[in-house]
Parts: sequence; C-alpha cells; structure tokens
Amino acid sequence: MEERSTYEISDYANVNFSQAKDLDIDLVPTVGDTSTQWRPMLPNIVFDRAIRWDGSGSWNKPPKVTSNEYINAGTGGFAACPAPARNLATITSSELDAYLATLQPAGSTYHDIGMIWGGRLLSPTGLFATENADRPGRSTSRHLIFLTDGQTDPLDLSYGAYGVEPLDERRWHSGGTYNLTQTVENRFAVACDEVKKRNITVWVVSFGTSLNPIMSACAGPGHAFEAANAAELSNTFSTIAQQLGELRITD
Repeated sequence: MEERSTYEISDYANVNFSQAKDLDIDLVPTVGDTSTQWRPMLPNIVFDRAIRWDGSGSWNKPPKVTSNEYINAGTGGFAACPAPARNLATITSSELDAYLATLQPAGSTYHDIGMIWGGRLLSPTGLFATENADRPGRSTSRHLIFLTDGQTDPLDLSYGAYGVEPLDERRWHSGGTYNLTQTVENRFAVACDEVKKRNITVWVVSFGTSLNPIMSACAGPGHAFEAANAAELSNTFSTIAQQLGELRITD
C-alpha cells in the first residue's frame, strides 16, 4: 500500500508532523480524513509517464494520450508487494523459519519505510497500543533490530510507498534541496529518532554491506554491527542477545 500524506521536508531539524503524517508513527487513522489513511498500491496499472521501455523519453506529470508503451512498474520489476508483516507474538523457531521463507527481496532499497513500520509495530502508544502498552506498575523493555543487506538505493523508476517519485512528488522532487537518496536517509534518521523517543532501543545490523553514517548514528555507540557472512551474522545476534540482560520472563 501507499503511505499516507506527507510533504517535502527542507528542514529536518524542524519537521512538521501535522503535515508529515507518515513520520508520526503513533498517528491512528481518522474516519473521513483521507490524509491520515493509507492508499491502495496498484503497480500493474501505474506507468512511468513518459519513459519508454528503451529508456527514451522524459518525465511528464500531466496525463498523456499516446500509442507509445511506457514502462509499467509492476511488470518491469520496479515495484514490490512484500509479505504481510507479523504482529508481535511468541513464535517458535520453525514458525520463524517458515515466515522468513516468505520474504523475497524485490524492488529498490528504502530504509525509511522499514524504520517507520518497525516503530509502528513496537510503539506502546500508537496503532497497536492495545497489544503493546505497558502493564500497570510494570515497564516493558523494547528493542528494534534493524537488519539491512544493502545501502540506501532508491530509483526514480520505482513505484513504492510514496508512488512514482518524479510523478507524485509527495516527499521529493528533482532539483529540490536534497536528492532522492539524501531524502530517504534523512527521513530514516527522523523515523529512528521518533522510535527512540518511545523508549525503544535500536540496534542496526548490516549484512554483506558496510554501515553508512546515518545507520551508525541511528543505533549509537555499541549498537551498530557489520556482518560479512552467515557465521558473523549469527555471532552478531548472539552478542545482541547477551546485552539484553534486563530481559526477564514473567507471567
């Protein structure tokens, strides 16, 4: 699905969350207010107007009547429909393996939307507050492990959570203050800060790639890791588990 309403941010030190509703991770949709709601994503009928399959043409926002075949994001491999996310719950190792098998990499790499949804799922005061809120008299230790296997890698041809970026221009336009990669990384940083404001500890793990400064700053000292292979990744998760010493099993 496509994200709810937002705006092109030029000053990331002063984000207007009443406009950037996607970055307000606790915002619950309001009936009748479409700006607070998500939108259907329809990759098979969305075209990169007016870019042809041979790469010729240029972006054109107004509608066009033509016999040319423009790139279709769905059939061109520039859109992804991921497996549904799971709510927080106890899960066995076999159930986890089965779920992970449904996750297939596709599309471009946008770290911001991953952090946004991670925060939404974990926040004790947002969409899932009835499931995540602290029990009276008890505090809950919350940890978000952000795992990525790639650098920030947006593509203007891609159709993602914010539509086709050069056509929809919901959060970015060509020639603006920041390029598209900088926009994604800046918004990732804002989302990470919002997550940590909910007393959620953030860990960042890069698998098969290096940590960039944005990810390292998000996690903070001692909470960012690089793993070059499966063995190192396993060791990384063991290290994180050992540091979660405050975790206790209670009834």
